Parts: sequence; structure tokens; C-alpha cells
Amino acid sequence: MKNFSLDFLVLGAQKSATTWFFECLKKHSLISMPDKKKEVEYIGGDLWKKYGDQWYFNLFNDCNGVIFGDVSVDYICNNESPKLLYERFPNLKLIISLRNPVDRAISAYYWNYRKGNIDTDLSINDYFNTQIKNYKSDKNLFSILNRGLYEKQIFNYLEYFHPNQFKIIFYDHIKIDQKKVLHSLYDFLNIRAEKKPFFYNIMPKLNSRNRILLNLERKYSSNKILVKGLQLLHNMFYFMNLSKKISPDELETRIILSKFYKPHNLRLKKFLIKEELVDINSIHNITWLCD
Repeated sequence: MKNFSLDFLVLGAQKSATTWFFECLKKHSLISMPDKKKEVEYIGGDLWKKYGDQWYFNLFNDCNGVIFGDVSVDYICNNESPKLLYERFPNLKLIISLRNPVDRAISAYYWNYRKGNIDTDLSINDYFNTQIKNYKSDKNLFSILNRGLYEKQIFNYLEYFHPNQFKIIFYDHIKIDQKKVLHSLYDFLNIRAEKKPFFYNIMPKLNSRNRILLNLERKYSSNKILVKGLQLLHNMFYFMNLSKKISPDELETRIILSKFYKPHNLRLKKFLIKEELVDINSIHNITWLCD
């Protein structure tokens, strides 16, 4: 594709409604995005290293929008991507969605469990105790634990991009008012809003902790139709079980994760304010930043 210009990216974080961003934004008549959200297709990733720029640009060949954008949660963890993106698109606008790292980590744990990436014999509490124990020696930026360390991830991009090129969105605000968040994205991207109310009814994915469904999805992960049906059941079970107590094992996990992330969250809050990436009034109700 000649003279390709990438105008914006949703960088992540993982399990922070990035699919919601993708599904909402791609419906706008002025925005072109790849047909499907494929996290591994990004500048700096293994596929890009193998096939190069033209391969990535061709993902947009069938699109006719005014501005071009993409989503990959691996951007925010990849130390090479900020420089690579700046060299190609210095005026790029960057959207980052942040979620309570405790909730994010637990959601990622169950996602990885369903995908068969976590041993069934390892409880959620044992899993995170081991991750925290090995934290200082674990250099894997893409680990479930490390993905919640937002300050360093954002700082890597600030080395190349100006603060006014960033839009920080909190998962908490999406849950409260999707329409307001989406319109703030339109303003950031300098495009008009479109009057299609179904845009705002696309909820972030919700998942139950039902072990039967989890193990079925794990066992039949290659069956896309069955997995789709199981996802719908997960959503149904999620709403049915909202009033039920969290299991003792997960409750203990939340306590140890909260203790681990607390100093990182406090530094993140100071960092976001200092770098003028957020308005202080926008984070007064983000409890995980203030605890």
C-alpha cells in the first residue's frame, strides 16, 4: 500500500476492554481497521519481523476510511515497538485502556486457563504466589503479573511521543458510561460522532468462573463454534452469579495481588498526573489508584 499512514493505535492493556474498542471504532464510517482483531499482527511482533512493513500495511487493503487504526495488547509490553512506530508514524495517536491490575490479572488467569496455558493442578492462589515470588528474576514482559505494571509500559512510549498524543481510558469509566467514553475517543481522533445507538451496546467481554465451562473450553479450544457457545454461557453465568461470594482461594489471591500492586499503582497515579496524561478530576473515582 503506497503512502500508508497509521493514525491511531489502541495499545492495551490486555483484558481491559480492547475488544470493545475495536468493535466500536471499526463501525465508524470514517475509520478503517483490519477486519479482525488479531493481537499478533503488530509492528514489532514476530510476524512483522518475518514479513515486514508491507505485510502489515496490506492488512488494511480492503478498507476505505479516512483514518486508519489498529488494536493489539502486545504493543504496550513490547520494548521495541515505541521506536519502530515513531520512526514510521511520528504523529500517531495512542489510546491506552487501564484496568485495576488485580481484576486484570485474575481475568487474564482465567483466559489463559481456558486456553490450556495454565496447569489444571495449580490453584489460582498458588499460581500468583509463584509469580510474585519469581517477580524480580522474571524478565518476561508479557507475563500475567508484569502486564499490570502500567507505569513502565507507558514511560517507554513517552520517550518518543508527546503527552498530547495519548488518550488514557479507564475500564471503570467504560462500565459506567460507554457512550461518553466513545464520544471522547471521537473527539481525540477529531472525527464526528455517528448516531448509531447500537455502538454503545457492545459490552466488554464478561466471564464466569464456572469450572465445568472452563474445562470444556480448554478441552475443545479448536472447535470455534463450541467455544463461541461456551462464551455465551460464560456471560450468562456471570450475570447469574454476580451476587454470590468469591471463592476463598480467589479472595486470598486478591489480597496478595492488591498488596503487590499497591506501590506500583501509587507511582502510576503520580506519574500520570506529573506527565499530564490525565486530568486529576478524571481519576478521583478510580479507587484502585487511590487506595
